Amino acid sequence: MVAAIGVFLFIARKQSRDGASLPVWAKHLTLTGLQRRGGLRGAGKLKTVGYSMWPEENFRKNMAPQSLGRVNVATPGTAVPLATASTPCSRIRVSVIAGLTGKMYFGTHTVNHATLAGVIKEMWPNSAGGVDDSYEIWTADGTDELNLADYGIDASVAGEGLIVSYWQS
Repeated sequence: MVAAIGVFLFIARKQSRDGASLPVWAKHLTLTGLQRRGGLRGAGKLKTVGYSMWPEENFRKNMAPQSLGRVNVATPGTAVPLATASTPCSRIRVSVIAGLTGKMYFGTHTVNHATLAGVIKEMWPNSAGGVDDSYEIWTADGTDELNLADYGIDASVAGEGLIVSYWQS
C-alpha cells in the first residue's frame, strides 16, 4: 500500500507539471501530504512539506549517530541496560557480532532470555560469518521520543554482546 501511494504522489506531481488537473480523489490525498501553493493547476504549484512518508528519509535530516560499540552481557539472564540515565533518541539499532556463538536478545530494560519476558527480538548468532542479524526501532517522525534507558540486551552465552548504535536529532 505504501509503495502504491508513493507512485501515486509521483504521478500526481507529474500531472501537475504538465498542467493537467487532478481528479477529485487525487486532490484530497495530495492536499493531506502536500502544501497547496496557488491551486492545483500549472507547473510548480505543489510543494512537499514536513517529513517524507518513507521513514528512512526522515533520518537523513539532521540526525547525529552515536555508537556504544560492543555491549557485552556478563551474566546470561541478567539484563544489561543500553543506558543508565535517560537518553532521548529517535532510532536504535542493534547488530549481531560475527563469530559469536550464542543467541542474543533485544528488548525492554527487563529483558530475560530464559523466560522471554521483555524480549522484542531474538537474534541468531553468526559464528561462520556472512550477513549479521540486526534490528532497528525508530520514531515515525524522527523526533527524540525513544529513551535508550528503556531498552536492554541479554545473551545465552556469558561475555557475548551486540553492537549498539542510536541517533539523536
